[in-house]
Amino acid sequence: MHRYLCIGLVWAWASASAPAWAQSDSTSNTPSETSDETSNGAAEEAVVPPRLLHLPEVEYPAAALGTGAEGAVRLELLLSKTGTVAQILAAEGPEVLKAPAVAAARQMRFSPALLNGMPIEVQVPYTFRFVAPAQSPDDSAIASPSSEAAEPLPAPAAPPLDIPVGEEHGRGADVFILSRRPARSATDFRIRLDLDNLAPPAGTSGAAALRVAPGVYISQHSGQGKGHQIFLRGFDAVHGQDVAVSAGGIPINDVSNIHAQGYIDLHFLIPEVISQMRVLEGPFDPAQGDFAVAGSIEFDLGLPKTGVWSRFSVGQFGLLRGLVAWRPEDSSEDTFVAAELSQGDGFGPARAWGRANVMGQWSFPIGAGLEGSILASSYAGRFDSAGALRLDDFEAGRVGFFDTYDGLQGGSSGRHQVRMRLRSESENSRTEASVFAVLRSFRLRSNFTGTFVDERGDRIEQEQGTLVLGGTAEHRTRLIDGVLDLGVGVSVRHDEIEQSQARLLDATNEPYLDEADNKLGITDIGLYGDVNLRLTSWLQARGGLRIEALSYRIDERLANEGAGERREAFGYHLAPRITLDARFTDTFRAFASYGNGFRSPQAVSLQQGEQTPLTVVNAGELGTRYIPVPGLELVAAGFITHVEEDLLFDHATGSALFSGPTLRLGGIARAEVVVAWGLHASASVTYTRATKPDTDDQVPFVPPLVVQGDVHYDAELGSVLGSSLGFSARLTAVGLGQRPLPFSETGQAILLLEGAIGVHWHGVGLSVEAFNLTDADWRDSEFVYSSNFGDSASNVPARHFTAGRPFTLQSTLSVEL
Repeated sequence: MHRYLCIGLVWAWASASAPAWAQSDSTSNTPSETSDETSNGAAEEAVVPPRLLHLPEVEYPAAALGTGAEGAVRLELLLSKTGTVAQILAAEGPEVLKAPAVAAARQMRFSPALLNGMPIEVQVPYTFRFVAPAQSPDDSAIASPSSEAAEPLPAPAAPPLDIPVGEEHGRGADVFILSRRPARSATDFRIRLDLDNLAPPAGTSGAAALRVAPGVYISQHSGQGKGHQIFLRGFDAVHGQDVAVSAGGIPINDVSNIHAQGYIDLHFLIPEVISQMRVLEGPFDPAQGDFAVAGSIEFDLGLPKTGVWSRFSVGQFGLLRGLVAWRPEDSSEDTFVAAELSQGDGFGPARAWGRANVMGQWSFPIGAGLEGSILASSYAGRFDSAGALRLDDFEAGRVGFFDTYDGLQGGSSGRHQVRMRLRSESENSRTEASVFAVLRSFRLRSNFTGTFVDERGDRIEQEQGTLVLGGTAEHRTRLIDGVLDLGVGVSVRHDEIEQSQARLLDATNEPYLDEADNKLGITDIGLYGDVNLRLTSWLQARGGLRIEALSYRIDERLANEGAGERREAFGYHLAPRITLDARFTDTFRAFASYGNGFRSPQAVSLQQGEQTPLTVVNAGELGTRYIPVPGLELVAAGFITHVEEDLLFDHATGSALFSGPTLRLGGIARAEVVVAWGLHASASVTYTRATKPDTDDQVPFVPPLVVQGDVHYDAELGSVLGSSLGFSARLTAVGLGQRPLPFSETGQAILLLEGAIGVHWHGVGLSVEAFNLTDADWRDSEFVYSSNFGDSASNVPARHFTAGRPFTLQSTLSVEL
């Protein structure tokens, strides 16, 4: 298997310490694409293997009648945390016999495998032996579990036979636990996504995955194509300035974006090919670089289904979506091709949108422990935007809740990228290196103030084109078995940027004033060292130092009354990070973490020869993870974050302003429960008090409370015409407390529910998905500033809002071929 480093566990492992490279981190119950680091220094692990609960009848295939085909089909199964077969990783045997074996395996049910009491994903083999009918060709024969021994691995003396119903895997080499990165803090979460049977909510992109991420809240106040507004750990990250995001190993944040520093556009991500994500709150990992202020989010890409998979959705407000994806039969989930077309009229005037995505990834072995991977994708989209409304106009009945003052707002976005990666693994080391290239385009027209700034019109058009070239490399090695591991890494990124900003006439949409025309060259080089050190049998330390150097070349063509100005700036930063991890029992762990993070500045704010003034963050966290009963994990943590010079985004002008130092004190609590037969539920609550230390005023727009809950159920209802009938349901809740606004105003609290329900049979699924189940009139974003929209002109700052999406229903047909 190419994707995961699989470690064989023997039953006696619970009474003896395994080598560090073979130990698994119980704080993280789902594998990560780059999750093959050691979990150095772990205490004894209590492993409960899965037990086979249900094995469907398997008939000898009609296509093989008359051929006399016989033999064994050996499958490698990836079992989910609920005991279902999440993936069939490999199938070996006669081609004509593979299809019935694979079909049967997808209906098998196991009890979950447990690691220290918490369900985990595991890989197990299973073999079917087919015997040709001895009677007439019209008769059928039943395939039965093989009595043939599984192919042995180096540890056990006698690998077991394939198991009958009711007995356990795991008495030998047939259970594999997927090793993971060691947790960097109590709030280092890895979440596996499951969009097999239920489509993403109406009109969403890959950002929909963040609705199940602990502590994360996303909104979209300027159309279905503009970057989302992200809230995490007491930060209003606006469009990405405080959260470092990557997908498939490629960084997503735009440096020095004309609209917002760190701008993130996730519309290029097809939801169904996001296999899992890692949400690391806080800057506690030396691998985290620029923009890791509130934390970082990593998306891993993969397709769980083999063969051709198509999906078509139709819904309210002109929603149409088509998806076609393909994964070769004998490949890992890393290899796939997927294409998406989607569009909608929007839920009011000036809200239409459309986009097209294509994405492919190929993972292949090279030999001698070396593996290669190529990722390529292309995305283009456009969108309209309704902008903001004055609250007093809405309350007086002068405008409706979903109206707009300016129907010419909106824009377009594109992303075209390629990444090549090599991985090499040996018994004591792992090396990974990748290079990538990204071509980005972005255009946005917005008008949040009417004609307040200029009677000719305040509509702003911002445009940016970027070429990004970069690469990463990391090497990890075990220096002392079970005691010391060392990792070193490097990241390089260079951005060539063309950006402009102009004001447009209100009547004709023609430019009347050029405000910016810049050409930028930005180079970011990061080096880091990372150490895992086992201090005692129950205590280990993980930490390191990151060194970041940034170089800027700035060409402002409109400076000096059009004569232009060229300047350069350079700077570097040292960022230490450390975590102490104490495992007091198999089910209780405590963490203490400290980290220093940073955010790069907008290039045009720098002066000639200036030492680059990074925004520096110091963060600390104390937390615990506890598993009181098998299948239930509780996480609690308190945190403090100090920002030396924070940024406050001004939505009226579309620019960020320095606002001085800020301090955040808060905590997070999360519960996750996994029950056999398909039930998986999680809930989290994050409370933060964000203030300016010099005045104790609250930081505007930062929500004090973020809540998230998700319940997912997937079960088999029985057999219909020889095929299993499945049922799936999901309910997700996200909420936001009342946000403090400028001028002592307070925003509206938000609670949104979205749900889905569906059935699937013989490769065909039918589901219904809904967003905003209560049809609440909610304000996606709220602002306070002065504006002039005709009858509502005033120099006094007034409340403004953007309308959130109403109840939206869609129906989806999915077909596997």
